[in-house]
Amino acid sequence: MPCLHHDWRVEGFPRAFPQIISGDVGARFALRGFEKSLQILQDRLRTNTWLGGDEFTAADIMNVCALTTMKMFLPFSLAGYDSVLAYLKRVTERTAYQRAVAKGDPGIQPPIGPEKPLR
Repeated sequence: MPCLHHDWRVEGFPRAFPQIISGDVGARFALRGFEKSLQILQDRLRTNTWLGGDEFTAADIMNVCALTTMKMFLPFSLAGYDSVLAYLKRVTERTAYQRAVAKGDPGIQPPIGPEKPLR
């Protein structure tokens, strides 16, 4: 998900995200890249259990942060990305994931649903 991380680093993207219609060309460009990245994930997960195929890998660990934790800082919707949502459900059901969240983010429930988290 380096593409998603890159889009979040684009100067002004977090501030401009809700104001895309304001004519901010940079924000529109970043949003387009962000949506393309989500679609690539959607397409990959439509036919694969994990990003690496049948096995859970470091790619899954790296990307789940962009799809959950970062969603709390830059709220976005996953509505329409059913394969990504099913993937997040599989990841969060893993015992190792639950242990890691309990240790690293006690008391925080990662947002894995389609809706934008409230700020």
